[in-house]
Amino acid sequence: MSGQLRKSANSSSTSLLGNNSNNGSFVVDGKKTPKGSHAAPAKPKTPRLGKSPGPQVHDRYIMKRASSVNNLNASTAALSLKGSLDDSVFHDGDASPRTVENRKNLSQALLGGVGEKKDGRILEFRSRPPPAPEGFANPFSSLYTHSVGKSGALNAKKIPRAIPTAPSRILDAPDLLNDFYLTRVDWGSNNLLAVALGASLYLWNGETAEIEELYNSNPENLAVERYVSGVSWLKGGNFLAVGNSDSEVQIWDVEAKRKVRTMKGHSARIGCLDWNDHILASGCRSGEIHYHDVRVAEYYFCSLKAHAQEVCGLKWSPDKRYLASGGNDNVLNIWPAPGDCRQENKFDRPEVSFNLHQAAVKAVAWCPWQPSVLASGGGTADRTIKLWNVQMGSLITSKDTGSQVSGIVWSEDYRELVTGHGYSKNELILWKYPSFDRAAELTGHQERILDLCQSPDGSTVVSTSADETIRLWSMFPVDLERKKKEERDKTKATTGVLARQCIR
Repeated sequence: MSGQLRKSANSSSTSLLGNNSNNGSFVVDGKKTPKGSHAAPAKPKTPRLGKSPGPQVHDRYIMKRASSVNNLNASTAALSLKGSLDDSVFHDGDASPRTVENRKNLSQALLGGVGEKKDGRILEFRSRPPPAPEGFANPFSSLYTHSVGKSGALNAKKIPRAIPTAPSRILDAPDLLNDFYLTRVDWGSNNLLAVALGASLYLWNGETAEIEELYNSNPENLAVERYVSGVSWLKGGNFLAVGNSDSEVQIWDVEAKRKVRTMKGHSARIGCLDWNDHILASGCRSGEIHYHDVRVAEYYFCSLKAHAQEVCGLKWSPDKRYLASGGNDNVLNIWPAPGDCRQENKFDRPEVSFNLHQAAVKAVAWCPWQPSVLASGGGTADRTIKLWNVQMGSLITSKDTGSQVSGIVWSEDYRELVTGHGYSKNELILWKYPSFDRAAELTGHQERILDLCQSPDGSTVVSTSADETIRLWSMFPVDLERKKKEERDKTKATTGVLARQCIR
């Protein structure tokens, strides 16, 4: 080989460091060096200071690369063989005993012994390791485990549970209006369920099961039809917002049993409302959404020309940054928070608009632990549940349910969601998230389901139906330790924002 130093065949020494025979000769680039042209190597001297050492000549033997590759190939030949190996595997016909020994050693290092690896594999799939003995504690477990906060995915319940197939309680609801676009029930943090039955508004106590009438919008039984069209509790307070067919929004102090404010401005009935602290959003039949600041005398400050038809779904995001509105025009809009709306004058332009539904969008619900994920459901002509990424303005997934979607609620503890359906199945469906696998189908209503809401502790789902019944489904058992902690926190917290402020 050109540029390499090879030892001649008639050399009598096998040393890799040099040749001590006088009869041997060397070949450099194919040219033979004359015999005796080199003197005996002199004893190396230590160079003096200030003088660089002279050139040194080495006769080191450099092994060919091809031979090293052959050695490696022969040593790893056992990787493709089955059973035990004999010495014939390591011979290639002209290998020296030392080469054969090197190949055996390399195979031993790679395979851990021929007898130990019968199949001759280095990397392979194996079954799971045996479980640790009882009582074993890993001292390094704290380095690789961590706890996630309330919104983390590790808090999801993985314990199997029995999902009830029948409601835990059934309440009669005479005069419940069979209107798809209204909001008839809402369960407040004070454990009071507000129920709109025609012209009257009732409160059902979740602890004592007592029922009382809060007010009647038509006490004199006038010929003009008047009814309660929407209800919404203030989070953490005793104030209830009520919309009616007279296009008025009323604020009621439930503890004092009195109306503290009446807000006008809409031109048609108000079918949905939702609170963002002191800001109340209300949607009406004309397609407009109003923002009301209940802290000041001039409560009205913002109007959104949201939809071409009636607004039937309205929900603030968990982080209070966006308002989602669904309308009878099959459109789902995302609006900015009140401060941004007033500052940038975005009264007629939503942040994002989705128009993939083929029917009215009434069911609107934000994911509690993922504030940018929104779920929406379509009416009879659509029958789908869609998940949206509001930040990206894109569709995540769509699921055909086979029937009208009238309500959606999420379970933060179990990472599931429940949907209520009207025509034609009249049932509740429990879905796994994010796989959207059906976990259960709950039947019992004789006619279409109109509304869904959830208890304050998240354990019970309430459904209203055109069969004039209200059914309570105990679907999500409560963690007792978590409940005790929440009760302790509740005693330290205030009774809400409006409890410390005056509603004018």
